[in-house]
Amino acid sequence: MIFGVLSLQAKHEASQILAALFKRIHRDGTPDQIRTFDFRLAITTIAGTPNSRPRINIIPFSTGQLVILADIPIREYVSYLEKTDALSPDLPLAWSLPGRWIAITVPHDINKPIQWASDPIGAQWLYVTETSGGLVFSDNFWAVAKTVSSSQGIDPKALCHALVLGYNLGEETITPGIKLAPGGCVYQWDAGDFRIIRSHQLEYGDKMAGATEAEKITQVQAAFYEAALSWKKVLPARTALSLSAGLDSRTALAYLQRAGVEMSFYTFGQPGSTEVIGAQSIAQRVGYSTHLFKIPDASWDDWEINIQTLGTIGPLQQSGWAHSWRTMLANEADAVVIGYLGDALTGKHLSSQQFNRSDWVNYWTHWSLSWEWQEWPGIRKKWRRDLPNNLAASFRQITQKLEVAFPHQQAFHLDFYCRQRRWVASQPNDIGAALLPVCFFYHPAIWKIWTNLALSDLERQRLYRRANHQLFPDLFHRPVSPAGDLFQRASRKLTRFLRRTDTALPPSERPRVIDRSRALERNQQQIIAQLEYSRELLEEVVDVDFVLERIGAFELQRPSEAECAMIMRVVNASHLISAII
Repeated sequence: MIFGVLSLQAKHEASQILAALFKRIHRDGTPDQIRTFDFRLAITTIAGTPNSRPRINIIPFSTGQLVILADIPIREYVSYLEKTDALSPDLPLAWSLPGRWIAITVPHDINKPIQWASDPIGAQWLYVTETSGGLVFSDNFWAVAKTVSSSQGIDPKALCHALVLGYNLGEETITPGIKLAPGGCVYQWDAGDFRIIRSHQLEYGDKMAGATEAEKITQVQAAFYEAALSWKKVLPARTALSLSAGLDSRTALAYLQRAGVEMSFYTFGQPGSTEVIGAQSIAQRVGYSTHLFKIPDASWDDWEINIQTLGTIGPLQQSGWAHSWRTMLANEADAVVIGYLGDALTGKHLSSQQFNRSDWVNYWTHWSLSWEWQEWPGIRKKWRRDLPNNLAASFRQITQKLEVAFPHQQAFHLDFYCRQRRWVASQPNDIGAALLPVCFFYHPAIWKIWTNLALSDLERQRLYRRANHQLFPDLFHRPVSPAGDLFQRASRKLTRFLRRTDTALPPSERPRVIDRSRALERNQQQIIAQLEYSRELLEEVVDVDFVLERIGAFELQRPSEAECAMIMRVVNASHLISAII
């Protein structure tokens, strides 16, 4: 955990404020080491596990210091940084560091402001709140929440966003007093809010226009291989890959192995589930096996700590077992490769034919908003009323000044800076508490290709699939037309069914990868108690009585998978509220 203070007044020493706050939060201990940068800035790290690595990198300059909080070791970039002997709003980083990072410039001249910068998407989360002593910041929501007055309550509009989308928008959190630091920009804290100095978010263009498909495939393959070689430089000897049945972990596997990286493979799920069977098949094709982490029954304490640490409502996948998964990985490896951003970058979310694509903001709104939320009585009617139009208005505000070369890049941007930044990034932020999360796709060589492609290259991940099949035909099926794809999938399912042994189950009867209803049922009494505890703050948006009624009727009428997910988000909201009050 990163925990720090930026003093806003000369009479307050940041290190003293931090020590006092730490004692208030962790009554039984003191931080191992507080690093101070003149009187204004103090930072400490608290190890999540014995294998947690140091996160603070300090690079001195003649006019100040550069403090970098990053996943990767900065040693590979120090030689470049030392050549730039000046601190400016641009910061001497060239914005080319792969993965997640936060950089802070601390000028020796105390009359010059301390400035911050974040990775291009803002995947490294940093929560901040202003107190009487200064600005408190941490990658742990709970730690910041404990410094905020409970009288601030919650923001009902932000709570509604988090429930129906799975994430908040912009820098908002469900409580007005806590913000998430902005992504992809240089900024400073000024008069109670962030002041953006300069943006360096992903840029969208048409640089691949005019290239033939063969040329595009060559460039895609070269970009992936460049990223693999770059990651190889910073990967520790004990590196694992989180292997699923999908395309993204398979792509990372193929290119990293081609670059000469040795990895062990780990898959979570229930034995016999389609996901686990698929992952095991992929591992066998490259001559290895994948270690199966059988998902345990959901632990209430694990669930609560996980959500309160992450500070977001959307994550359901690892609710109740995230700590067990992290601990197992940390015992076996020092880094784990994940497929974060892969599906978004390669066009998976742009291919739905159900929604009108003449207006890409509306497309993204309807793609993001499940129709069940518009009908579910668990959300009060006044918040469900006109929900799509209200969300579309918020999304339009985000894209108002966006410059794009193709209309679909509006949806691309909303995916990156809303869903991927505020929801999917929970995966690397969660793993980062214990070991190095290697976000293979989050590399400049890769994103500079995919943000310059036409829609025809991205639909149904067409270019992605063709490039992978051409180089790794044993791992990736030959891409076909939509009709042919349906036929192939049906054929494969029929073949698997006919070849199954007597003890195997057809896909429709296999266990789910994650059983949400079991997680709810097993923690039924704790959920009821916590919803009652947080009722006052939930009530404006959530019909708590209805949710309690649905939970209490599990034995008579088990909720659908979709409703289980909705109830779990309400439970996640109650976890965050209990961290605040």
